[in-house]
Amino acid sequence: MFGQSELKSNLRFFIASLNLFILTSVISCTAQPNKIADWKINCTVVKKIRNITFSFPSTGFAFDFRDSIIDACFEAINHDLSLIHQNEYTDTITAMFLSSREEMQGLTGSPRW
Repeated sequence: MFGQSELKSNLRFFIASLNLFILTSVISCTAQPNKIADWKINCTVVKKIRNITFSFPSTGFAFDFRDSIIDACFEAINHDLSLIHQNEYTDTITAMFLSSREEMQGLTGSPRW
């Protein structure tokens, strides 16, 4: 078991780390209005794995399940490759996961529900 002083020290470290993470997140998604008057703020997380770039909103369902979503994408690609008797697909793919249908409509004009 931890001694009380070790527990306090670990708790202080955890709280300091959490505060740093929150501060970094807020700063990275905060913009100065006078510098980006005609731009929209869009906080996303992006990860490139081989030839596929995955883009997720920084919060929400897709963000929470991003690892399993990425796994499912690779499983689907491998399945599709087996159907067409190919071993690999090397062309560049960007997979964007969005927060809402409205956000999708703004990017693609679809769906119209």
